[in-house]
Amino acid sequence: MLQSIRDRAHGIMAWVILIAIAVPFALWGIQNYLDVGKEKPVVTIGDKELFERDVNRIAEQDLSSLVGLGEQDEKAIRKQALERLIYETLLRDEVMRLRMGLGDDDLRAVIQSLPYFQTDGKFDKEKYKLSVSAKGMDSNAFAAQIRMAVAMDQYQHAIGRTGFATPHEIDQYLRLKNQKRTLEYLVVPVGKKAAEPTPPAVDAYYHAHEAQFQTPEQVAVQYVEISLDQVAQQVAASEEELKAYYEEQKAAYVTPERRKASHILIAVEHGAKDDVYAAALTKAKQAQARLTKEDFAVVAKAVSEDTLSANKGGDLGFVSHGQMDKNFEDALFQLKPGQVSEPVKTAFGYHLIKLTELVPGTTKRYEEVKDELRKNFQRNAAEKKFYELGEKLSQVSFEHSDSLDFAADAMGVKLQETGLFTREAGAGIADNAAVRSAAFSQDVLDGRNSEAVEISPEHVVVLRMKEHKAAALRPLDEVRAQIQDRLRHEAAEAAAKDQAQALYAKFEQGTALAELAQAEHLTVQKTKAFGRDDNEVPPEILMAAFRMARPAAGQSRREAELPRLLETGKRLTAMSNGDQLILHLLSVEDADPAGVDAKEKSSLRDLLGRSKGQAELTALMQQLRADEEVRIEETKE
Repeated sequence: MLQSIRDRAHGIMAWVILIAIAVPFALWGIQNYLDVGKEKPVVTIGDKELFERDVNRIAEQDLSSLVGLGEQDEKAIRKQALERLIYETLLRDEVMRLRMGLGDDDLRAVIQSLPYFQTDGKFDKEKYKLSVSAKGMDSNAFAAQIRMAVAMDQYQHAIGRTGFATPHEIDQYLRLKNQKRTLEYLVVPVGKKAAEPTPPAVDAYYHAHEAQFQTPEQVAVQYVEISLDQVAQQVAASEEELKAYYEEQKAAYVTPERRKASHILIAVEHGAKDDVYAAALTKAKQAQARLTKEDFAVVAKAVSEDTLSANKGGDLGFVSHGQMDKNFEDALFQLKPGQVSEPVKTAFGYHLIKLTELVPGTTKRYEEVKDELRKNFQRNAAEKKFYELGEKLSQVSFEHSDSLDFAADAMGVKLQETGLFTREAGAGIADNAAVRSAAFSQDVLDGRNSEAVEISPEHVVVLRMKEHKAAALRPLDEVRAQIQDRLRHEAAEAAAKDQAQALYAKFEQGTALAELAQAEHLTVQKTKAFGRDDNEVPPEILMAAFRMARPAAGQSRREAELPRLLETGKRLTAMSNGDQLILHLLSVEDADPAGVDAKEKSSLRDLLGRSKGQAELTALMQQLRADEEVRIEETKE
């Protein structure tokens, strides 16, 4: 069980654990006990009250993950955050009701397996303590959060992975997924000429779409940064210390001796009796006698029972210590180039070993690696100090939240500044999405210092607002030409739509597409058979084609009985550029599931099973919500 938890540490559980690490006062932490009398809850679940700050933390996390993906609807994100808060609260309550949890030994193993608390792949107790305390928590509170996170993950995993798909469902899915369709279609293009928009029309469009003509919100920030490299540069390294460190790390600068070997094997099965080994030894000595007159490669091809190397004259390639059976290696590393060993007994039988090439081992001299040694020495020595400074930076910037001067003095660094940047892009440290998210967080916009922002595990900044430019409406003259182009296109698109609707009406009444095309001087195009993932077919056509019912001749009995619930084999749709399409579905050919190999079916079985399991988990959570008294309070926008 514990191993499965470890295996999923970067999956479902990871985000829960990272939130616990990254947020100084976690969702269930002390903030719900501070000053709650002055704040009205945004949602109540049974007797629990949840507040605006809880929603805001989740919303800010979601926004930070969407930075760089264009303008976001913050109201929609906040609504999603509220729903997620409700979901997690219900899930937590259910886990507690079932008394699910993790034993102390397993909990300790999970924490120690997290890379966040490791140095050189091993758990670092000091790093763990520093990291947890830097977030305003003690180890007991953090361990409790991890225990709950694992239990919540187990609950979701246990239900979400219980779904399964029957062979019939898999075959039916494959018939539809790999189905092929052909159609003909008529394009009614958007005209290139349109009436010139009038000044009142331009003015009306401008005022009706003001949100589209806004300059983006921008901020510039001051910041204090510390990095492991920066701290390392301040670490002095004497010649004596570097030489001692070289001796400690000398193995890292050694290239071991490599020996190229060939062998002749007289094989013996594992567990064979002594007389079988004796017979194999006799054969090995006979082969050894032949080597006085014949080339080793010739004898190897003739008698060696290691067929893979025998075909190459017994060549095994280069061998280093630890690769072969101990007896084999002991014999090989005593040979001189060109020398052949006596018969050597191993678990595989008897070998005659020849050393064909020797590449001596080398050790880089101290002078060759001195610069690298200095850098590594400084980084190792600086690591503990870096974490201590990180804790101090968080503490000082929190205690003096109205200025970064104290933090800069405490770190012994200069206060730095950025230029203006938006939520989506910036230069310097503002190129980092986490920095931009922090810069636009409510705390910073309200004039307080940010929490410590981890640009990387070895680079941390704290920032505060220097300048804030709200989004602003651009002057009409600045966007007039842009609006005129839009209005021209809209007028041309409306004309094309009217024309297409008139033609489609005739098409539905029985007029052939070819006849309609000829009358309008247009062209009917016919596709080849295409599937759902065909990249050569425009996506608008793909989407529309696979929403149509089969032609009447190919319909199943069930399809024929439900005509009102199905799209017809004729459809009017539009391209993204405004061109109108009249589509006529000609044929539908289901795929044959028998042509799909067992491996793909197995993967599909897992996929459909997980899909069903997730649906079951969703249904269960909906039932838990229905069973509880969940009340969302109205808020003023």
